[in-house]
Amino acid sequence: MITDLPAELQLMIFDAIKKPDKRNPRRRRQALVNQRGYSKHSENAARRALFNLSLTCRKYRSLLVPTLFDRVTLLNETDSAASVVGLATSELGHYVKHFRFEGSLQGEEYKMAMQPFAPDINEGSAENLDKVIEAILPTPVHNILSDLHDWFSNLEIVRVHFEYDNSWGTDRFNYPGGLVQSVLFAETSSEPAMVVKLASWEILMTKAYEALYQNKHPIKSLHLQDLLPGLVSTFATPDFHKFLSRLETFKISVSSSYSDDRFFAKRSGGDSNLYKQFGNLFFNHLASVKHLTIKAGLARREYDNTYPSTVPFATTQTPMLKSIRIQGILISMALIDFLANHCNTLEHVFFDDCVAAHFNWATQSYWTNTWGELFKALAGSDCKSSTLRKLDITPIKSSEIVGPTTVVDVSCEEELFTHAKAGMFVYVVSRSPWQFRRFIRRDDMRWYQAVREVIRANKGKGRRIL
Repeated sequence: MITDLPAELQLMIFDAIKKPDKRNPRRRRQALVNQRGYSKHSENAARRALFNLSLTCRKYRSLLVPTLFDRVTLLNETDSAASVVGLATSELGHYVKHFRFEGSLQGEEYKMAMQPFAPDINEGSAENLDKVIEAILPTPVHNILSDLHDWFSNLEIVRVHFEYDNSWGTDRFNYPGGLVQSVLFAETSSEPAMVVKLASWEILMTKAYEALYQNKHPIKSLHLQDLLPGLVSTFATPDFHKFLSRLETFKISVSSSYSDDRFFAKRSGGDSNLYKQFGNLFFNHLASVKHLTIKAGLARREYDNTYPSTVPFATTQTPMLKSIRIQGILISMALIDFLANHCNTLEHVFFDDCVAAHFNWATQSYWTNTWGELFKALAGSDCKSSTLRKLDITPIKSSEIVGPTTVVDVSCEEELFTHAKAGMFVYVVSRSPWQFRRFIRRDDMRWYQAVREVIRANKGKGRRIL
């Protein structure tokens, strides 16, 4: 029986159950495709297994309670708020480290509350506005969001997600795309309920983020999950920026729905590239952030000719940055300069589904902003003191690569050519439609080798210190 095993081995088994995907490349790829950044199926299965183990004996219950109660999800409902408060005030509340807010406009409670006030939103009447806001974001939910540390003293991570495709009234229009498709229809419709729905979402997201920045105790980690920009005026406020300035970890992922991105980017001022807003809204205000994750919507590459998208990095941003994970982004000079300026603080760098361009359409020149230039920045060629200890590159799916790997300026006899792994470095070769190809280039390989040497040297320093 498992209970007869040494305690250390039992704990190792528990840890393996909690992290089933850590060493499995196939599952890791599946998790990358999932835009929520984790495999819900694997996580739920692991937690069920641990829960079942906790029922076997008192010893396991005692051991596993901190894991089983380390997270809580708050729905946008009064009943959910009551359950969360019940957990917070129990003997189990101090175990909670992960808090998730799932915002939505579904459920009978919201339907019943909204029906009488639909005309007030549409006509801008303030007579019943307080009741409308209460229906959209109930006071018990607001009270939890605005003072998280008071409820959960050991809280570390806050994740915010809005379930856009499940909302009041969507089914009556029979639009399979959910909220966004319905709202797109509203642009040419006089149907009041459609306009009401859009206004309701603006109120929900604005009020939810306002509640978050009211937290007096700093939140360590914030994840804005499956974000759709354009509706949240709170993001541009000084109070929200002050809230961001106290974070240590910031993760932002963009919805993978093409229609969502296109529509909300249009509403935000006609800017076809929503990522251009990230600097002013977020990155310029992350003074204390040590860990940064940026995930673009994968579906944009398949349908939107603005992909791959660039992000407005600046060398002055995130001065304390130690690790960065980037997914679905085009390598740009701004990114290269950003990494070069942080080479004396960055320790871990991860690229998932990223590509470079073998031709610069702006300057009409070849081989600029290459993987080699990026590796040169990471190797610390300018600062002379790179602190990098880990570089991880997960390429885009092979099915998206056209043609064979192309060798440029490297002969088969050269030592660099033997490092076939560098063939994972993918370039855009066409924009109409987007096409990608693997290249092996001398400069890419040379600077990749330089980065490997830097990493080996830095790891060696760590061992000598120990």
